Amino acid sequence: MIDEDWKELFRRALHNARKPKNKLNWVHVRDIAGVGSTRAKEICGILGFKPESAVLQKMESVANDQ
Repeated sequence: MIDEDWKELFRRALHNARKPKNKLNWVHVRDIAGVGSTRAKEICGILGFKPESAVLQKMESVANDQ
């Protein structure tokens, strides 16, 4: 339960933070979390975001839309 709570809080923080349209997801996570590129890409994977995409959507919802 607690493991899922931090993920949901972090997702909300990412969605609520201002992000230019062309900024990659891993760069956005890096800036918000204050971590390096490798850790930011890992966090994207844990949260279900494509690190190299500029659209902050969960990978499942992107796959379902196509």
